[in-house]
Amino acid sequence: MQQTNQTNQEVQLEPQPKSSKTLLIVIIAILITAIVVGLVMYFVMAKTSNNKIELQKKIESLEKQILSQKGQGEGGIYKKENDESDDWQIYHDKTYGFSFEYPQEWLTNKNDNEIVLQSADDKQSIHIKILLNYEGSLEDWKNTQASSEVLTSEKDILVDGIEAKSIEYFGMLPWYGATGVKYNGNLYQIIIFDNGLDNIYNQILSTLKFTD
Repeated sequence: MQQTNQTNQEVQLEPQPKSSKTLLIVIIAILITAIVVGLVMYFVMAKTSNNKIELQKKIESLEKQILSQKGQGEGGIYKKENDESDDWQIYHDKTYGFSFEYPQEWLTNKNDNEIVLQSADDKQSIHIKILLNYEGSLEDWKNTQASSEVLTSEKDILVDGIEAKSIEYFGMLPWYGATGVKYNGNLYQIIIFDNGLDNIYNQILSTLKFTD
């Protein structure tokens, strides 16, 4: 009998195994820690993303201010680099309500809603096309120009104080440049096919005014 009691006491003195409750508490603590760390990282990344967006908006706003200040006349986009245009002629289109200056020796030819500026030697040209009652956006217009071309440059500019988009492409043509601006429901396109005409092209844009 004494031996049996002694055996029971020894059994009672053996260490008890860890309870499942302790393991569950550890798992819950790990999960809570992971959730807290995840939330902190999410809010930090979201705040960083918002800061980047705000910074980008400020940069774009500053770029537009700089562009408008560089222009010739109110809202112009391009600054004249020399006095080449001092003796330029003025083209005034009463039908579509706009005017611009172009080189004295160049010729103009109007065909319906397109004006073609042609150099005296007939080797260079700049085209102004008007799309009447254009319902799309400038982004839509840009995409229609890129059907078989590779966009190499795109920038938002101001023409006569109005938002416009300037694009350049390579593709079927060796080089293609265009500016689109919407006014009174119409889309005005100024197009060149020779980047050697940049100075003339830019100065025409700088003098383009809507008159009605």
